[in-house]
Amino acid sequence: MDKRNRDRALTDCRCHALDVPDDISAFAGLFANHWLWTAIALSVALQVSVVYVPVLQKAFGTVGLGAGDWLRCIGIASSVLWVRELGKLFARSLGSSGDPLNETERVNRSAGK
Repeated sequence: MDKRNRDRALTDCRCHALDVPDDISAFAGLFANHWLWTAIALSVALQVSVVYVPVLQKAFGTVGLGAGDWLRCIGIASSVLWVRELGKLFARSLGSSGDPLNETERVNRSAGK
């Protein structure tokens, strides 16, 4: 794996921590979980250290990233979050929670099962 791709993969994991169930927006109560934000801040600090501290660069085989690289990492990593939020918004506009299990349960109830 390319050194820059490794950093993108690490950034991706933090964005998935913000993903929530289908019927709730990830932005509802965004800052309510202080432990989650502390963990995200710590992981960002550690990743930046591994990317920029020379002794850690040598130990982990990383290279420094420019602003454009960081923007690409954040954009790609957060894309799943944005796509899922758009999907939830679309499902709510259609009057559905978007959750396949809830939809199956609703259909079974209407069919008398």
